[in-house]
Order: sequence, then structure tokens, then C-alpha cells
Amino acid sequence: MDNWADIFAPLVGRILMGGFFLWNGIEATLNFPSTVISIVGPNFFIDPVFFTIFALAVEVLCGIALIVGLWSRPVSLILVVFVIIAAFAHPALDSTLTQALYLQDMAIIGGLLYVSAYGAGSWSPNWKFKRYGK
Repeated sequence: MDNWADIFAPLVGRILMGGFFLWNGIEATLNFPSTVISIVGPNFFIDPVFFTIFALAVEVLCGIALIVGLWSRPVSLILVVFVIIAAFAHPALDSTLTQALYLQDMAIIGGLLYVSAYGAGSWSPNWKFKRYGK
């Protein structure tokens, strides 16, 4: 019989990780003007409104796909690139807060790489009614 780690841990992990991106995307969408202002920097060469809409769409759509378990491997790799870009968008790592945010981004990248390597697990549309991991 399968144990808890084989059946429910991937589901809970997907919900928590995808929920993080979904929550951030919804919150940033509700505060759209301040999100656009926070993205604009001195060397920003792309239209900030278009870039913000694109980033919010990536967060919300990939967050939903990760929660549901659809295309979990490519979605997690898309989110890895997204988080790497966001991590390097932080200002200099001179304060404790920016260091903590940078380390948080690295931890999220690690979790997403784990999902990209091992898939969504059970309780996903990709599961083929066989034991997870075999």
C-alpha cells in the first residue's frame, strides 16, 4: 500500500507552490498601478504595462496549472526562469530584507526544479493509475 509521502505529499506541495504564484499574481493584479510602478527601473527598455501584464499572466496561469497538475514539468521550468529574472531584479543585497528575499527565491527555484525532475505525482491528470515513482 502507498504511504502518505507517495500519495499526498506531491499534491500538498503542488498546492502550496502553485498557490504562492497564484496568490502573488492575483494580489499584483488587484494593485495593478503600483505593480507597474514597482517594475519600472532606470534601465527598463520594455513597455512596463505590457511586461506587467505578461508577468501577471505567467504567475496566474502557471500557478493554476501547477496546482491542478497540468504540464507540471514545463510549467515548473517556466516558473524557474520567471523566478530567476525576479531574483536578479532585486536591488543590491546590502540589507537583510533583500538577502532574505533572494534566498526565498533560491528555495522556490529548488522546489520547482524538484517538480520538473519528478513530475506532479499522484492526484494529477498526468497520473496513469499506477503507483507513483514506478
